[in-house]
Amino acid sequence: MYKNSIRSVGGYNAELAPVEDWDLSLKLSMIGSIYILPEILYVRRLHNNNTAKDHPNKNKAIEEIVKNYKLTNYQFKSFRSDFKETDIY
Repeated sequence: MYKNSIRSVGGYNAELAPVEDWDLSLKLSMIGSIYILPEILYVRRLHNNNTAKDHPNKNKAIEEIVKNYKLTNYQFKSFRSDFKETDIY
């Protein structure tokens, strides 16, 4: 990811926290190619203390991204209160 590409699409939109990285990825995909690498580069660990899980703006921000990019048939998995610290997605 190049700094000038990020600047050309307006960078991160802080109003879309905690999903501003998803918005940035979608914006970048409109000006260039996105590649899926065959190897896993990181693992996201979800647990009951994740800061984004209960972010008051999460659902509103997701709805805004879905609307802005006209994403159809989009469903997001809501976080369950019963998932275990060992759950990895």
